[in-house]
Amino acid sequence: SYHLRGVIYYGHAHFTARIVAADGVVWDYDGMRDESPVVWEADATTLLNMYHCGTKTAILTIYA
Repeated sequence: SYHLRGVIYYGHAHFTARIVAADGVVWDYDGMRDESPVVWEADATTLLNMYHCGTKTAILTIYA
């Protein structure tokens, strides 16, 4: 079976992503972030909305 592994977001001429690890941890990726571009965000079971990330909207989902 397939599981959600990532979501690409777009808004304000900028792409970001959420990466969902096999253990359910969700990481937020933003290449324009000054500090680490990848930061821990939450456990996948606690995220209520994967369609939006801040002001950005999901444009692509990745399943594996």
